[in-house]
Amino acid sequence: MNFKKYFIANQRVNFSQIGIVLLSIMFLPILLSLFLGYTAGNKFNPSVKALNIKTEVVIEEEGFIKENLDVFFKNLEERKVLRLVENGKSDFSIKIPKGFFESITNGDNSKKIQIKREKNTDAIDFEIIKSISSSLVKNDLKLKNYSELLANNNKDKNLAGELIKEIESKSIVDYKENIHNGENALTGTQYYSVVGLSFMFMTILSSLINTKKKEVSAINKRLSLTPISTIKRELYSFTDNYILFFGISIIYILLFKLIDINNFSGNILPYFVIIMLLLFSIMSVAQFISTIIKEEYITLVGGLFNMIPILFSGMIPFEKIFGENSILTKLIYHNYYRNYFINPYINLIKGKSISEYIVGFVVMFLISVLFLVLSLNISKKREEY
Repeated sequence: MNFKKYFIANQRVNFSQIGIVLLSIMFLPILLSLFLGYTAGNKFNPSVKALNIKTEVVIEEEGFIKENLDVFFKNLEERKVLRLVENGKSDFSIKIPKGFFESITNGDNSKKIQIKREKNTDAIDFEIIKSISSSLVKNDLKLKNYSELLANNNKDKNLAGELIKEIESKSIVDYKENIHNGENALTGTQYYSVVGLSFMFMTILSSLINTKKKEVSAINKRLSLTPISTIKRELYSFTDNYILFFGISIIYILLFKLIDINNFSGNILPYFVIIMLLLFSIMSVAQFISTIIKEEYITLVGGLFNMIPILFSGMIPFEKIFGENSILTKLIYHNYYRNYFINPYINLIKGKSISEYIVGFVVMFLISVLFLVLSLNISKKREEY
């Protein structure tokens, strides 16, 4: 039997269960994502985490400007946006050169704020630092106040204080709105559509493991008796399911884009590539687990996999429950699952690069191939005995 005949035969079995397949694998994640997106998405910011970005600030300005800039950055520290540290201990350094404010008053770009990224830190932290710095040079900060401040030879302390307070206010707005809630961030439905997709992947993994149950595997008994080798039959089944679930994943994305064009925005091709890789990985893991697991543990293991996106995707705002600096919150926002099943999609929606994940994806692919090969060999040896 060739793959075409096997595919057609297997799809007949799938379509006989199409209602259950679509309900459990696609519609439930969609309904969950929409519900959370339009309710919790507007009340909680699931992507916000404890910041305290370790930053060294060097201010070469003098007089009241320096004094008030010191107050400005200390206020940011009190609001837990930054954590001011000494040289050598920082993730970022911000240097404001002497004559900076005078230069922007004169339209001279020779004096610039220097930002140095000391370590390979999170992209979002870098954006926040740039946002704070850009707030110091925005045209809507009433540059005439700089001229007035300089004209008074730095003697007008109240004016300097008001100006720095305005800058600080706009920096906080940049952080809270532009970075997390505004045009460069994700809406509730955008975020939870990604969470729903990751939840769907875990549902697929759980469903594939559950196919080893007697009451489910009986449906496929006729296909298992096809006159082909064990390895070929397993590969046919794997490829057939891969095509089916890839199609369901694409339908999921297209449905969300139909709901709102901003969902899964940008070039759609990278989304497809990531889906292909992640789908191959979870199916390989499912193939391996279903090959070695005892039937009495199938329900337990499948349930545990379904809990992963609930606990580790940011679906539940643990920072609101346990606090931003708790160990549990940090675990939720820094884990392998979130890094590769959530964050790449978020970067794509924001129009950012996903190059930082390439090495991890390659490792994931190689491990998945290993799992698939092992499962095929185990199945072959079992049939021989």
